[in-house]
Amino acid sequence: MRQGPGVRGLTTAATVWLAAAIGVACGAGAYPAVAISTIVVLLVLVGMRLVKPLVARWSVVQTVIQLDYRRGHGTLGPVLQTINGLQTRLEHFEIEDEGESEADGLRHVSLYLNVHSLGDVYVGADQLRCRPEVASVRVLTPGPRAA
Repeated sequence: MRQGPGVRGLTTAATVWLAAAIGVACGAGAYPAVAISTIVVLLVLVGMRLVKPLVARWSVVQTVIQLDYRRGHGTLGPVLQTINGLQTRLEHFEIEDEGESEADGLRHVSLYLNVHSLGDVYVGADQLRCRPEVASVRVLTPGPRAA
């Protein structure tokens, strides 16, 4: 089943098809092939379960949230709290002010994050968009990299 940018249940569907194929082979009397394929399937499924946490830990996506908001509302603190509440690691952030002489000028903030799930980033971006002083929020995802 497709859920967001990923697919869920693919291993379950493949396992159902494998079980059906093994059942057909068993019905046809190919017992050595059934025994070997059952052992291989079980080893692969158990191995995948053991390797999955390692792969998830190593698969980190560097993401940038670009945020524009009006200064003078105390926004940066709540923005950083929102980011810290997500399953992300804030690498660094950059701030650029337009109209530095104006107290309510526009501030551009780029937050550089390492994330495991882009869904968390989009949830955080939606939370930031709800703030009245926020003019725009953009999520940029350049691609995967090793942690």
